Amino acid sequence: MALDSDSKKTLRQKVEDADLALSLKQRAKNDTSWAEAQIELSEALLALADAEENEDDALTHYSEAASGFEKALQVFTRKSNFTRWGGIVVSYVRCLRNYSLREGGEIAVLRLKRGLSLLDQVYKALPKKKGAFDRALILTEKGHVYRALSDIDLARPRAERLKLAMAAFDEAIAILREKENFHYWSLAVSASALVAAELARIESAEKVRGYLELAIERFETALVFFSGDDAPQDLSYVYFEMGRTLMQLATINSPANVDLLEKTLIAFDKASDALNEDSGTQALFRLQSETALALSLLAQQKDRENAIVLLEKSASLYRSNIALIKDQNEALGLAIAYGNLGKDLTQLANLAASPSVELEKRYEAISALRNAIGKEIKLARPLDWLSFFIELGAALQAAANVEVPEKRGQLLREAVKFYNEVLETIKGQKNDKLVNRILQWRALARARLGEDEKSRQGLIWLKQAELDFRLAISKLDLEKDKSDLFRLYSNLSHVLYSMARRKDSEIPVDLLKSANIAVETAFQLVSDGASNNDDEKLEARSHQALILWRLGSFGGVLDAFEKSQAIYEELLVSPLMESKQGKLANIKINYALMLKDRAQKLPATQARPLLEKASKLIGELKEQAHDNNDKKALVRYDEVLTDIKSSSDALAKKRFFNFWPFSRK
Repeated sequence: MALDSDSKKTLRQKVEDADLALSLKQRAKNDTSWAEAQIELSEALLALADAEENEDDALTHYSEAASGFEKALQVFTRKSNFTRWGGIVVSYVRCLRNYSLREGGEIAVLRLKRGLSLLDQVYKALPKKKGAFDRALILTEKGHVYRALSDIDLARPRAERLKLAMAAFDEAIAILREKENFHYWSLAVSASALVAAELARIESAEKVRGYLELAIERFETALVFFSGDDAPQDLSYVYFEMGRTLMQLATINSPANVDLLEKTLIAFDKASDALNEDSGTQALFRLQSETALALSLLAQQKDRENAIVLLEKSASLYRSNIALIKDQNEALGLAIAYGNLGKDLTQLANLAASPSVELEKRYEAISALRNAIGKEIKLARPLDWLSFFIELGAALQAAANVEVPEKRGQLLREAVKFYNEVLETIKGQKNDKLVNRILQWRALARARLGEDEKSRQGLIWLKQAELDFRLAISKLDLEKDKSDLFRLYSNLSHVLYSMARRKDSEIPVDLLKSANIAVETAFQLVSDGASNNDDEKLEARSHQALILWRLGSFGGVLDAFEKSQAIYEELLVSPLMESKQGKLANIKINYALMLKDRAQKLPATQARPLLEKASKLIGELKEQAHDNNDKKALVRYDEVLTDIKSSSDALAKKRFFNFWPFSRK
């Protein structure tokens, strides 16, 4: 933990006082008063080392403290004073443990193994019929040493060391429970909960839940006894780890995890309340990061209004973390904070009530994510870098979807550039799902670029989008991935339709036929109900009607108009349309225009009912627009009605000439 200036002064004063007391003692053979002064100095140095932020200073203090304990053990030997010897060994081993965790490396592993050896010596020397409490303390310290070894001894599996730690804690817990020493018992229970939580993070999937539930149970048990003077110095850390454990259990229980996430936030709040002023920026940074993550997860289970509140709190915590370390040499932590902030801002954009608010949040997310893809995180945390890199591409594309056309192209081109780099980065890796997702996003970006660009480059974008969609389709399983395939074939049909409708299209009819085949294939894939996304089906169905209309108009496909009309009639009576009035209006106007086109290719007797139907549809839309005072829509509907009336007038004129009894020459 870090120190404020007053705390540093206090601890340093203790070291100076202990050092002065030691200097006043004359070293003599078996001089216990000198040894006690040496121990007092070592304890003061150990406390200062534990609290020191500067690595070099901390390691120096640990080294001096360890040296002092070693000197004291030369005076208080097993033979001369067994009880004092055992107590000094425990303090010495605790010093070695903290020293090793701070320094790491092979020498640290050797120190910890020496600590275990010393603890075993004390344990074996304890009287068999007495010393149960001392035995429990030795076992507790052994548990801590095994846990430390699990962190730094890379030559042995972590789980192996953690299970040894758990066994030592369990044995200590049983002894302390029997002796009704609930203070030390609760500390051992808390320590074992931390080990169970660690095991849950590394064990196989079938064992994870058991370890998580055990950890939570033990955290709750220990915390009942942590009150007043019985509370450990690291009470905030205990609540923090309990919160992390609850959040991990919530993750595997998703989506039925609201209660667990709310308990997680309660634990983090208590950790915040118990956080000492001396705890420093790192402890606060970690606590705020985990709290923000829990808020984000809970937001996913809430309605829009509550989700926005939770996400705003989460974003505020990430901003606080950024301010905490912005001026420090913490490039990695800063990148992760910016990346997570960007993700939350993206979620806020998704929930925005208006396009302007959405666009504002999109640009905030883009700005944050640009700060999350530096070289430091790419080298140290490549998976996190990749996640933020992909998120940035998606954020650019999402902003383009609501941006004005003049600015849209630049955003989409940059998104495509990011997707290209992602695909290059993961080339050769067995990550088909990610590759497929990026291919789809790149295809959508290229398709939008192609639709907006009227020059030859636009057609190139569309052809590239077609290739991306077909490549993505080729990577999926016909049986396992029906929903994804439905979406891909639907999108492919949109691209082919866009290519067909361009002025520079060389084979428009063939492209329309291919578009129709694509959308038919999409519906064949989900004919057994494989996809439950009604909105996607509705969109694909209305687009199919549009394709068939154009095939009838330009392709000369005899039954295309009839099929298109059948689909439009099906859509008009769909219960799904009741809540989609905007979509229903688009369908009605397209249906009316299709009927007008079809009428032009039919005899007058068959054409007249179609034009009457078209006029009725537009009349319904006009009535709604009038009720809503939608002047822009009224102008549009009047134009369509005029067009339909013109067709009706032409039909009437044609009928009049057919019955004219005289020559028209």
